[in-house]
Amino acid sequence: VVFNDTATTEIYTRSIVGSVRCVQETAVTGSTMMCSNTQIFKTMKNANLASSPNYVFCKEIIEWNFGESGIIRADKVLHKKVGGIENNPNEYGIKTPIEYHVELYEWEKNSGKWIAFNDADAQLEFVMIDPYYRVSLIQAEKNKPDYFATFKTPDKLGVFHFKVNYTRKGYTSLDVSTKAVVRQPHYDEMPRFM
Repeated sequence: VVFNDTATTEIYTRSIVGSVRCVQETAVTGSTMMCSNTQIFKTMKNANLASSPNYVFCKEIIEWNFGESGIIRADKVLHKKVGGIENNPNEYGIKTPIEYHVELYEWEKNSGKWIAFNDADAQLEFVMIDPYYRVSLIQAEKNKPDYFATFKTPDKLGVFHFKVNYTRKGYTSLDVSTKAVVRQPHYDEMPRFM
């Protein structure tokens, strides 16, 4: 490839687009020619701006860059024993069935409201140092924000974290973490043999 050739250079400058969203949700987008008026007007059909693929792409990437689309959040994080009354207890016994609930929302720019996030690949991890369990979060009902998972605590004592770490292209990253202690059963919780 000859980089001094103007035709070759022109191809490369038109195709370079970069967009990065960092951990702190800061974003950078750059393009030398892709979002310029000349390129948008070249690809426009019937004097309709929305018909230009460059315009649609640049509009979507700028909305994502400025936090107007692709924003997700978690709300109402809750864990408890299956069938239990107390929400978010500090400790669980070993091999205790647990249910975990979280509401996931996505920002809808057109309506200006948070709507239910519909995605099937969110996961919950039950972590000490390494994940002991990694289970899929199941949406309770289509178009409802409630996701849940059930599992039993491991036969291991210690401080564990419930973690939902969701990182996908086109969305803000989501990192939700709560902790709970897994302990030995109390003396009055053990079966007695006489």
